[in-house]
Amino acid sequence: MQKHKRSAQPAGAAVYRPGFRRLVKALKLFCPRWKIAGHGQVETPCLFVSRHLNNYGPVVLFLHMPVEYRLWVLDSLVEVKDNYNHLRNVTFRQRMRFPLWLCSLFAGLLCYPAAWVYRGMRAIPVHRSSRKLVQTLQETMEALEQGENVMVLTDVSYTNTDGEVGELYGGFVYVARLYKRKTGKDLRIVPVLPDIRTRTLFFHEALIYREEAGYGAEKERMKAQLHQILSFSQGTEGEKGKRETQAHVSG
Repeated sequence: MQKHKRSAQPAGAAVYRPGFRRLVKALKLFCPRWKIAGHGQVETPCLFVSRHLNNYGPVVLFLHMPVEYRLWVLDSLVEVKDNYNHLRNVTFRQRMRFPLWLCSLFAGLLCYPAAWVYRGMRAIPVHRSSRKLVQTLQETMEALEQGENVMVLTDVSYTNTDGEVGELYGGFVYVARLYKRKTGKDLRIVPVLPDIRTRTLFFHEALIYREEAGYGAEKERMKAQLHQILSFSQGTEGEKGKRETQAHVSG
């Protein structure tokens, strides 16, 4: 399989702040190269969907995606104070079971650079309350209409690294519905599969929301289809990618 040719300027609209873009370029110098494979041409802007893979997924994606994108993240991660509380009480206390004093120490050290990263990549805060969720959708629509790509990590259990993806959020379907109604155009929903074993990013064929089928039926259909696609992200799809045409992402 051919390597994807990386250009100095990524395809699609520029998204990241200059400082974050320089950080990504610097980190790439010390990271193994990943291959790009998939179903031929991928036109942007689009809505990318992928997996957390226990937080390995986001790192791989922002280092090796050939385009920049606006990532959906919990609103508790964007601001320093909220990021501190999340790191202390969830990441280190609940997940890692560290002593409370160590949780506080690590959270204090990491909350400032972590919040800087999310602001630098211009992440879109995801508000869980129904009233504030409108802000998430509005910012997402504005980004897409300005030609910016958006990335949604759809798996509910972000610590899961199994081949089976588990339960998925369905918010990406609602975004596609809004985009169709507002612009009259189809929003391309492109699954991106990180294959850790073969170091390959596989771009799957785009999914399209069908307005005439009804929102309820389409939500279930697209979630089921995406569940099947993303469950291959630990090797099977990467092997398939070797037999597919080289993916090319363009604006």
